[in-house]
Amino acid sequence: MTRGDRPVDKRDSLTNALLHMDPSEQQLRAENENLVEAQRDWEEALEQSAELFMVLPVPALTIDPSGSVRRMNQAAMELLGKELLGHALRHRVEVADRRRLIDFVTESRKADEQAISCEMKVVTREGRTVPMQLSAHRLKAPGSPAVVTFMDVTARDEAIAQQQHLLQNEKEAKAATQARDHFIAMLSHELRTPLTPVMAAVSAALRTEQGPPNVRKTFAMIARNIEAERRLIDDLLDTTRIAHGKLRVERAPLDLHGVVEEAIELLESDLKRKQLAVLVDLAADRCWVHADGGRLRQVFWNLLQNAVKFSAEGSQITVCSWNRDKQLMVEVTDTGVGMEPEAMNRLFTPFHQVRPSADADMPSRAGLGLGLAISRGIVELHEGQIHATSPGLGRGSRFIVELPTIAPPPGTSDCATPGPVSLTPTPEPLTATQRRILLVEDDPDTAETLADLLRAEGFQIFVATSVNAALERDVSEVDLVLSDIGLNDGSGLDLMRQIRTKKNVPGIALSGYASEADIQASQQAGFSAHLVKPVSLDKLVATIRRTRRDGRVAVG
Repeated sequence: MTRGDRPVDKRDSLTNALLHMDPSEQQLRAENENLVEAQRDWEEALEQSAELFMVLPVPALTIDPSGSVRRMNQAAMELLGKELLGHALRHRVEVADRRRLIDFVTESRKADEQAISCEMKVVTREGRTVPMQLSAHRLKAPGSPAVVTFMDVTARDEAIAQQQHLLQNEKEAKAATQARDHFIAMLSHELRTPLTPVMAAVSAALRTEQGPPNVRKTFAMIARNIEAERRLIDDLLDTTRIAHGKLRVERAPLDLHGVVEEAIELLESDLKRKQLAVLVDLAADRCWVHADGGRLRQVFWNLLQNAVKFSAEGSQITVCSWNRDKQLMVEVTDTGVGMEPEAMNRLFTPFHQVRPSADADMPSRAGLGLGLAISRGIVELHEGQIHATSPGLGRGSRFIVELPTIAPPPGTSDCATPGPVSLTPTPEPLTATQRRILLVEDDPDTAETLADLLRAEGFQIFVATSVNAALERDVSEVDLVLSDIGLNDGSGLDLMRQIRTKKNVPGIALSGYASEADIQASQQAGFSAHLVKPVSLDKLVATIRRTRRDGRVAVG
């Protein structure tokens, strides 16, 4: 159809029709077109939702109110098998969990817009049983199915199991450590107790000038070996203290040169026995440090003892000092067997021993391998460092202790080297109120030996072999209590507390227990000093003489 020479456009016809259409008909037609467009959009959205549901990486399916599977996405089909469609979900749940599944399906019908979840064992299409977390969310439309997703929690459960395993291992390790520490403390006590009367008797014999030289030489040998045994026990306890951060240090201004010289004096007999020369050159200008003298003496005793042990007879050990910046450096060098480079990394490890090779001149000697580890722990507690070097086997070893210096105390010149220190203090005269001692000891040998030796020193001794026997004594007749801690019928701590309710008498704990907790317990119970067995007669008498009623606690 044409109009003039121009073809008739269909759109013109539609426009003309609309122009001549009733307005109500126009509105109806427009609404109809909107509905058609909305229908098309809804179908597209539904199709997209279905596609998204199918390609979700998480296994998902829908269930009706009876628990039957209506739809499954691809991941769910791969997990559970396509054949589950139209069948109850319970066929893919372990029998033991099916009651839980029924409750889960029931709750999913009530869930409305809030998702619910539950864990159960699901059987895959290959027959594997996998722990899963099922989450259900019911759609808004009335009677619509619930969408259920599956999440494999195997990795999480394994992580939890691994964590529980680690926690259990940690618990067992702590228990084992506590058992070990308790065993070491008990072993220390049992080893120290029989050494006490021997040490006291030998030290008393060495105080006299009587007796044949060969007998005195034998006594000196016994005393040395008892002291070595005591040091081994102390090393075991110190290792435990360092590991738990409980090593006791009492710091004060200290001339370190004097401490080094004291350590050399303590090894005088060992040096003479191996005919070792010691070249001492303490040339540092600043030698005052803030430190625990006893602990640093222990460090240098260990280093010197190590040098003595691995040095050939007739060789030389050098001890020197110098300053670097604000540090004091003390070096101990020997010309002994030396060390291989690979041994240096483990040198300060507890229980590690540097053993010479088979062709070395110096044979290997027994030991626990604790001295250097303890020395490092002590030095580090003083904000210092300890280093070791060796040119190699047969070429000696060099140890350097580095500590921060402090200004000398007022009225004291720096690096004033003290004269020889007497290890036996000058006895104070006994007064009438210092003579009477109540000795409480359940080991017969120790009780008898100590009683005889102390009586020879001018003390009046009352012996009690138990807590009950000690409490029967009239404390008004007692000037000092010397008591063991572990007694057959109770504790020396309880004994001291009860005695001090009757009379404010000073006390000395003489015990094989030497932990920080033991020392603190002694102080709290009222003891003025805590001596660790075995103890020489000189040290025991000196402690008795200086013990006062000021409540101070000495540890030895």
